[in-house]
Amino acid sequence: MSYMHIDIDSAVCSKKIGQPCGDVFDYFRTEQATTLIICDGLGSGIKANINANFCCSRIKKLLSNGISMRKTFEKIVRTMESIKGKEGPYSVFTLLRICKDGNATVLNYEMPRAILVTEKYATELKREQFLIDGFPVYESHYKIKAGQGILALSDGITEAGLGEQFVKGWGVSGVVKHLNHCINSGVSRKNLSKNILSRSVEICGTGTNDDCSVILAGCRNGNILNILTGPPLKRSYDKKIIREFIEREGEKVICGGQTAVIFSRESAKEITYAKAQHGDLAPPCSFMEGIELVTDGALTLNQVYRLLDEDIEALDMRSAVSQMCYLLREADFITFTLGQADNDAHHDISFRQRGLLPRVQVVKKLAENLKKQGKLVLIKKA
Repeated sequence: MSYMHIDIDSAVCSKKIGQPCGDVFDYFRTEQATTLIICDGLGSGIKANINANFCCSRIKKLLSNGISMRKTFEKIVRTMESIKGKEGPYSVFTLLRICKDGNATVLNYEMPRAILVTEKYATELKREQFLIDGFPVYESHYKIKAGQGILALSDGITEAGLGEQFVKGWGVSGVVKHLNHCINSGVSRKNLSKNILSRSVEICGTGTNDDCSVILAGCRNGNILNILTGPPLKRSYDKKIIREFIEREGEKVICGGQTAVIFSRESAKEITYAKAQHGDLAPPCSFMEGIELVTDGALTLNQVYRLLDEDIEALDMRSAVSQMCYLLREADFITFTLGQADNDAHHDISFRQRGLLPRVQVVKKLAENLKKQGKLVLIKKA
């Protein structure tokens, strides 16, 4: 089954220039789903921002601790209802989760209805009402496909022009109409959020009436990259680890001379060694059938970690380090199969003198950097 990646494109602005925005959003990825949280804090400026951040952080913590989406939603709604009209960090919010099979769920607490965006049209998502301690909230479901997306809004967008151009504000229906115009005019999906925000500001005339946010979770077929680095903890694990690595969908990279030897032995694929390269700036590069890149282990990984944020155009693509940087930039879902066998070279004083991190440490830092770029990254110990 192909990996479906969720791109998050956003456009946010504050009610008053220079003030913090009272709309806050965050998202996180797991192997099972991408979850988006959008909170609209009560008030404006710093107070609204604090309220929204409190709500967003609380939701994310509950979800990260394994609490289900529905239970988390109910718990936070009860909390917000208990402090409504009182002194407390009150915020309304939307939860959106898109699972790897395309099943999407949207839960709204006092927030505008979500919008389905396809390559040909946009339409309001149907939603059903249910009660939490007698208070009405809303739920939508949709089986989303690659090329489609779900757009979530704060009421700063839907209430644009309230009492002026529109008696009840621009409304979700107005946003949908504008979206359809954009789609028919060839506006790319990546620019839809900014386009809606710009139109909202234009409707308001002299600035926005409220904090505004537009978040589009767009689905596409993602690029998968698998990296095998380091010998497994025990030699008896070799055959199983290599077989699983071979069977994975996506491009493949092997980092480590001994790792390549193990892979060659277990897969019966011959290693072709390139002409020797000398010096720290040119880690060795080899070739093997079915493998995108075969190179050194810790040395390459350390250089990749330092260069990952550099302009790809400035890198020499003949270098194994540059090639790996490019593969990581292009990938959406990256799995590191990290061998746990001890490497004596990592304990050598010369290793530390060159400022090199052991394989386990540099892979962890690489993963953190890649996650900040919006990629799904897994580390599987071997």
